[in-house]
Amino acid sequence: MDQNGNKIGKLQCLWQDAQGEPVYLGVQTGWLFGKTHVVPAERVDVNQSSQTIRLPYTEQKIKDAPSYDSSAEIDPATEREIRNYYNLSSQQQASPSQTQTQTRDRAKEGTTVQLHEEQVKIGKREVEAGGVRLRKIVRTETVNQPVELRREEIVVERVPGQQQPCQPGDKDFQQQDIFIPLRREEPVVQKESRVREEVRVSKKTQTERQNISEQVRKEDVEINRSGGIPPSSKGRETQPAGASGQKGQRGKKAVFGLCSSEQQASRVVEQFKQGGFSKNDISVLFPDKSGTKDFAHQKNTKAPEGATTGGVSGGVLGGVLGWLVGVGALAIPGVGPFIAAGPIMAALGGAAIGAGTGGIIGALVGLGIPEYEAKRYEAKLMEGNILISVHSDNSDETRRAKEIFENAGAEDIATSGEEKVTAHAE
Repeated sequence: MDQNGNKIGKLQCLWQDAQGEPVYLGVQTGWLFGKTHVVPAERVDVNQSSQTIRLPYTEQKIKDAPSYDSSAEIDPATEREIRNYYNLSSQQQASPSQTQTQTRDRAKEGTTVQLHEEQVKIGKREVEAGGVRLRKIVRTETVNQPVELRREEIVVERVPGQQQPCQPGDKDFQQQDIFIPLRREEPVVQKESRVREEVRVSKKTQTERQNISEQVRKEDVEINRSGGIPPSSKGRETQPAGASGQKGQRGKKAVFGLCSSEQQASRVVEQFKQGGFSKNDISVLFPDKSGTKDFAHQKNTKAPEGATTGGVSGGVLGGVLGWLVGVGALAIPGVGPFIAAGPIMAALGGAAIGAGTGGIIGALVGLGIPEYEAKRYEAKLMEGNILISVHSDNSDETRRAKEIFENAGAEDIATSGEEKVTAHAE
């Protein structure tokens, strides 16, 4: 809120100093895609009970303030601009860039790197999408209707008179006019208006589902080790050029999806093959309903139950597994027999032999799937679904992989950062 208590937006981000104290606030003034204005954190009033922050400036002052992206770094020049706008002394507060430098100088035993990610928020607004205009017009047409009309005519007849004498009268031998009126009927036209029909117009609302696609950014960290420091078992690391373990390194992202049938899974793998994805980047995992012993027997291998069979190819999933790398059968203690192919074999090899590694969940987490997602995938696999994953090197490959999954009707499609998988050593 501004100094008068008017609501002006929401707290979008913070810039803090070396001690973790807020230096500047990022206030988003728009409803959905508004700007993030920078406001000094000095003299602000935070009310925990009402979850509000009152700023010592007017609403217009804040909306006219400099705006920056939440991921932007406030350098000394930017800080001077902000503090000059608010008429504050530049010596009152150390800039975030200076405090960050001090943090690096003082961090002797440990430090924290904050990783940000963007999230998509989809809103809705009403816009005019056309309309219907009704205009009443008048048309003229001729109506023909027969009618019978009567008229009178004169009929003159001459008849002989009586041959007898008569007494003379006053009008005898005098001129005389007699007028006889003639009448006739003529048509009389009257018009009356009546309602012939009504035209009713109403509106109805229909709902359609649209798939909104937008790219978001996500920060990650890579650790470069030097001086013979052994790699840590936690996190993802990158080794210097020429170091061991670089052979066969896969993409940094992995896209996962579930198929409900072998035919559907075959189409997905075939589409990946035709789309230029390497067979070293595609993994397939599904329960072996016939049992690992039957699978091993059918594939002419003598590998013991609980270990990968190696070098298997053939008619499973329409033959596409024969194209992948490292096809094999394995039995995971407490879970059951499975068939796997691709890089996931490296993770599941250890999971199958050592029950303490976490089984399928531990292997999927090792591939970069969050633990809560891995548990859901394990449940889906136990129901008979087929898990397919593909590693990608860039956002374009990730997008194409998602499209292949979606076009094939796959479910539970997800994307995550990939953890490096180390092959299990016998």
